[in-house]
Amino acid sequence: MKPYFDSHCHSSNSFDAENTVEEMLARADKLGLEYLTITDHFEAPCYYNQNEEMGDIPMLIRNSIKDIKSQQQAQTGTKLLCGIELGEPLQDIKATEEVLGLTDYDFVLCSLHNLKCMKDFFWLDYSADKIPELLKAYFLELLECIQWGNFNSLAHITYPLRYICDKANIAVDLNEYKGQIDEVLSLLAEKDLALEFNTCRNDALGLSAMHSCRDIPFLKRFRELGGRFITLGSDAHKTADLAKGITGAVEILKDLGYKEAAVYIKRQPCPIAL
Repeated sequence: MKPYFDSHCHSSNSFDAENTVEEMLARADKLGLEYLTITDHFEAPCYYNQNEEMGDIPMLIRNSIKDIKSQQQAQTGTKLLCGIELGEPLQDIKATEEVLGLTDYDFVLCSLHNLKCMKDFFWLDYSADKIPELLKAYFLELLECIQWGNFNSLAHITYPLRYICDKANIAVDLNEYKGQIDEVLSLLAEKDLALEFNTCRNDALGLSAMHSCRDIPFLKRFRELGGRFITLGSDAHKTADLAKGITGAVEILKDLGYKEAAVYIKRQPCPIAL
């Protein structure tokens, strides 16, 4: 089974990605993807206050839009869509609103890579006694983002666990945060917003790996709470990782009872049968 689409990937107009929009589209076409959405990084706290790591975000976002619009004229079997990943949108709402006004996006992801005045979760030093405070603050800020609501899908909800569990090797009992998680997923469903299944470029994803997929409790609970829309994204930062894990994620979604996923065009969900 070939992958249908990839709704979360980055071009060289993201500070941490390698390949151009043109190269990403060519790879998507070779893979036979029906849709490819480029969602280059916007990190709100670094938009007006640039730093060396993130680069010139205002320039990069504008280049991303320009390159996507240019490549949309290419004669390929893959339909190229214009997206953006809003990182920490409420941490500088003026910057967020400016970027949202730059073009008519097809798709807007909301993500939270760091808490206010803190480094990316990737860079934090963890100890078991700090984790409850960090995760409670994380789920609270996600809830505030959903209350704001000017996006289409909530990206990689398990983002901090990549670094707490995998990097620092500290176990997390999600039952301790069940109330907050339910608040987040309930409001997401109530507002008819989507939840992303981020495959993390994992080609081993599939039914045989369900026991190790930490997204499953969130996907299950979202459906129980009335959530309708799931988006799928590899989070690829280079052509070699494009669409990795998408077919396995489709298998998992079908097993969980989902009948469709969504691709967004002009900010509207277009259901794709699984």
